[in-house]
Amino acid sequence: MTSVLTYLLQASLGLGLTYAFYRLVLEPSAHFFFNRICLAVLTVLSLTLPASPVPFEMAPLNTPIDLPDLAEEVPNLIMLPAQPTTTASTPLPFNWLNLLIMAWGLGMVWRGAMLIRQFTMLGNAFRMSQPTGEQEFILRKLPTSGQVFSFGRSIFVGADFDQWSQTEQQQVLAHEQVHLRRGHSFERIGLEVLHMIFWFHPWMPRLKRSWQELQELEADAEVIRQTNPHQYARLLVKAATAPSQLSMAPQMAQSPVTRRIHRILKPGSTAKGRYLALLPLLVLMIGGLGLRFGQAAQVPILGPILTWQEFLPADEEPNIPNTRPMEGRISSGFGMRIHPITKKERMHTGVDIIAPLGTPVYASAAGTVLKSGVEEEKKGYGIKIEIDHGTSGYQSLYAQLSRTAVEPGDEVSKGQLIGYCGSSGLSTGPHLHFAVWKDGRFIDPTTLWPQ
Repeated sequence: MTSVLTYLLQASLGLGLTYAFYRLVLEPSAHFFFNRICLAVLTVLSLTLPASPVPFEMAPLNTPIDLPDLAEEVPNLIMLPAQPTTTASTPLPFNWLNLLIMAWGLGMVWRGAMLIRQFTMLGNAFRMSQPTGEQEFILRKLPTSGQVFSFGRSIFVGADFDQWSQTEQQQVLAHEQVHLRRGHSFERIGLEVLHMIFWFHPWMPRLKRSWQELQELEADAEVIRQTNPHQYARLLVKAATAPSQLSMAPQMAQSPVTRRIHRILKPGSTAKGRYLALLPLLVLMIGGLGLRFGQAAQVPILGPILTWQEFLPADEEPNIPNTRPMEGRISSGFGMRIHPITKKERMHTGVDIIAPLGTPVYASAAGTVLKSGVEEEKKGYGIKIEIDHGTSGYQSLYAQLSRTAVEPGDEVSKGQLIGYCGSSGLSTGPHLHFAVWKDGRFIDPTTLWPQ
């Protein structure tokens, strides 16, 4: 759920930047086609960058890593009672996240119902209309008067269309054919879906209206190249007497007509230098939206940092796993915790250490590698390594690796590189799940580490 909310927040930020850039930089330009292409590119980037994979993403703030219990991974083992640990983080309550997800879902249902209503109205228009011919387009006449709009390959006109002058009819058809050739009706469907997903965004309706207005201005600009702008402006006023309620379909009377008339008579600047402002915006969006939130901000509220200088103790017990396997910060310790998925209290039989993807992982003690890789029937731990530490009675587990550096049967020494940190199993971000058991009993691995 947190990933969904994070994506919506980041994508919303990108859509807000897109609309602000259009209003401040692109709107005064008379290059309507290029303005629409710029809007399309920025919108696609706003939607795709937050969903792109990020190699150094860390686990969410103070959120327990979603892992199965080690008891499910190694059967017939006995767990020792949970020992208190100061490094275990307090699980983040998810009630408010559930509430936000429910509110977003209800808004989607509401906007979805409006979208279905639009499709229903469009279907009624197809059923009620009478096609009068098929050339590059299909002209359909409606029983009502005044309406002019298009969708797909069809142009819909009102019952009074035959009473308009031949020049007006030609201008109307020329306008709507621009929409048909450039697929504007399908863009409108995408805008409605986008509005359904981001219904909560305060600027989403404005972005949608700006895009629709650009489509109409683009069609207007094509028509006035071959006709008198003042005559065409009078036609827009005439067509605006009975506008259609189909916002999903490009229409001749798309409001606000007064703004369109103003742009017809005074199209705006033809300078192309303003498009250079796209470059810093693209850098900002790629650098900001592509990195996801809060890598550095996660550090202060988690457990203590483990550094490699502290790993090797001054003892001479090579088969006791009393060295820390990886640099990083403990996000979830040994003991009872609220499971992030089931919301039920259950035993966490190891410790989770978060670190950037690819951080080296070292053997906590000397021993023999029992397992290395992914078990098909038990994929929750992803890529893992199990080591038997011999006569000491200890065994250790290193899970969620990105890759391993040892194979089953290899003899490893204490502090030897065995793999690299990853997020290969059921996980919310790069980390190491480290567990230790002695004589079949789980123990808190931090109790073996030097204090």
